[in-house]
Amino acid sequence: MRIILFSLSFIVLLLGAALIGPSFVDWNKYKSQIIAQIDNATGLEIQINGDLSVSVLPSPRVSIEDLVVVSPKKVQFENILKLKTAEVSVALFPLLQKKIKISSVTLDQPDIQIEIMKDGIPSWTTSKLSKAKDVSEVAPQKIKDDVAEVSSNVMDSIVLDKLKIKGGKIAFVNHATGAKYNAQDINIELEAGSLNGPFEVGGNAVYDGKKITLDVETGKLPKGDEALKIVAELVLPD
Repeated sequence: MRIILFSLSFIVLLLGAALIGPSFVDWNKYKSQIIAQIDNATGLEIQINGDLSVSVLPSPRVSIEDLVVVSPKKVQFENILKLKTAEVSVALFPLLQKKIKISSVTLDQPDIQIEIMKDGIPSWTTSKLSKAKDVSEVAPQKIKDDVAEVSSNVMDSIVLDKLKIKGGKIAFVNHATGAKYNAQDINIELEAGSLNGPFEVGGNAVYDGKKITLDVETGKLPKGDEALKIVAELVLPD
């Protein structure tokens, strides 16, 4: 009996350490390894100038402060993305059932700046991403279909309760056509039954100096030539 109680106590201690331990780890020590892995996989230069933290209780959560993604190709913008804070929280119990339910994603002051070069290449393009795209394009059609099906199934299995964007900005410039677009003060909340939809979006933004409020509902992302169902309401309060 004592052996059983000791074994149970030991297991409980191990589980407790696994759940509580990540909160006491200084994850900032591992920023350089994380940045190196992202660079190795994508060729993108990432900077994490603030704190990086991970916790498991009361729910798994990752928080990043002062994130910068440097633009590989630049004419006007130095960075693709600057972000004050990003926080992702995942429900714990669905994970135990091998399901992913993202409780919340909060992006505070994301500043997205995108350029299309005169040769038509987007500013986020790197040699590694280009090679990955080339390989995918020459792959046999059956492999493409299998990969697409697996990706779709994975996206269907992930629920997103809420994505919140606070104080966002988007700037887009196409140097080939001369087109320019800017939006500021973007405050949006999005809910998704899965990463394939359906989606519900509500919020407001300032575009071309005018405040816009929006309320959008969509069906699931279409497969093949199917149409995407959208119900949208846009309002100019002023």
